[in-house]
Amino acid sequence: MNKPTLIRLVLSVMLVAYLVVALRVSAMMRADDTCTGFVIEVLDTAQHQFVTAEGIAQELGNLPLDARGKKLSSINTDQIERHLDGIDDIEESRCITRADGSILLQVTPMRPVARVFDTRQGTSYYLNRVGKRMNASLRYRMDVPVVVNDNGKSVNPRAVLPLLDKIAQDSLWNSLVTAVKVDRNGDFILVPSIRGHVIVLGDGSDLDNKLDRVKTMYRKVLPVKGWTYYDTISVKWRGQVVATRRQKALANTDIPTDMIDEEGDDMDTMTADSTAVKLTNRRI
Repeated sequence: MNKPTLIRLVLSVMLVAYLVVALRVSAMMRADDTCTGFVIEVLDTAQHQFVTAEGIAQELGNLPLDARGKKLSSINTDQIERHLDGIDDIEESRCITRADGSILLQVTPMRPVARVFDTRQGTSYYLNRVGKRMNASLRYRMDVPVVVNDNGKSVNPRAVLPLLDKIAQDSLWNSLVTAVKVDRNGDFILVPSIRGHVIVLGDGSDLDNKLDRVKTMYRKVLPVKGWTYYDTISVKWRGQVVATRRQKALANTDIPTDMIDEEGDDMDTMTADSTAVKLTNRRI
């Protein structure tokens, strides 16, 4: 090993040793520092006003008022975060110690992506992207998609979110779909604002293709036959449009008080051609 290399190696070791000592001394000094204040910030309050700084302060008891003058080492910021994250109204919290010795607590209210009506349990709750629930309350109402769960199991957000995202991103579906139902078989059923029929998608796979087939049905078939001629339009089978003729009076499909009237698929239509245009020639 030549001399310049040896010198660089020694300097590197000395620098690492200095940093280790400096950090340890800094931590020891910081442990004796006192808190200069406790600040609570509630983020995204324009849309979600059910969480307030005053409410968070009450949830923490005397801590926000008594924090000033306490040793920073005696205030467990991780414990504060865990406590608040366990509250259903809160999406997430972040508690940090700032350079001036104050503690900043930032709280993000729950960000629901759907409101779920569970027909088996008779409950209603909001659901966020990771599956956290927030009980529905008369104190607030959020404009999010409605999911009617008739499956008997908890709604899996990872399964239904891709469909909800597709609906939200498409102006037609966003204005047309009033609710998504999860039936006993786990199939997704769209309840459109056009009263008289429902749309069976099956599972959440191949959504673009399925929704395109429904659009074709809407453009080519229903304007000719009438919007109440079919009670069920199913695109759950690849390359097919299955339409069941109405054999009964219009069912009330208001959501959530009345549920969709379930009926088996018309097996005669399962051999229909792969597009709604061809289906028009065969089935109408």
